[in-house]
Amino acid sequence: MRSRHRLGFGALAIIMGLLLGGASLATACPADDDGDGVCNALDNCPALANADQADLDGDTIGDVCDGADAELNTTKLTLKRDSSPTNDSSSIKGKGDFFTAPPVDILTAASGITIHVQDSLHTNFSHTFTPAECAEGGGKILCVSTDKTCKLTLRALKPTPQVFRYVLTMKRVGLVGPFNWPVVVTMTNGAIDRAGEIVDCRVTNTSLVCREF
Repeated sequence: MRSRHRLGFGALAIIMGLLLGGASLATACPADDDGDGVCNALDNCPALANADQADLDGDTIGDVCDGADAELNTTKLTLKRDSSPTNDSSSIKGKGDFFTAPPVDILTAASGITIHVQDSLHTNFSHTFTPAECAEGGGKILCVSTDKTCKLTLRALKPTPQVFRYVLTMKRVGLVGPFNWPVVVTMTNGAIDRAGEIVDCRVTNTSLVCREF
């Protein structure tokens, strides 16, 4: 009989320990605002659900809420304001390159691609290419807007397919100027934001012309 009592008391002690342990954990981490299963105190992005806690650049800010997960190297950029009285003649043209980091960071058009351009004055322009506007294959992604005013080409470089070159042309984008540097260009692909600024620029009457030297 004594052995049975000991077994019963032992089991009870284990159950109580688990219950108390769970209570203490709940007390230490009571909130999970985004409902992703990671409590606020430990979540690297507490306002947006990211159960995987992915953090490409290791800066302790989750990819889904980090505005600069990786570097985008812009080598040429031209912003032109609208100077036509009858038709929007403004445009954005850019070139550059960037690295990907497979298998964590794989470039794809499956969720669309957004380009954002912002200078130090008033220019703050964004355009999203939907998956339907993009075609990919053979190490290349080509995106063309439905109205044909915006085009983005992304091409993997050989023999290093994790390196991509980008070429961007956008017309009739409503830019009025004036412009000033630095200009930050951001390319968003899924949860990954690639961002970089270009500062070697000159201002003309109608445009801002930048080139990396």
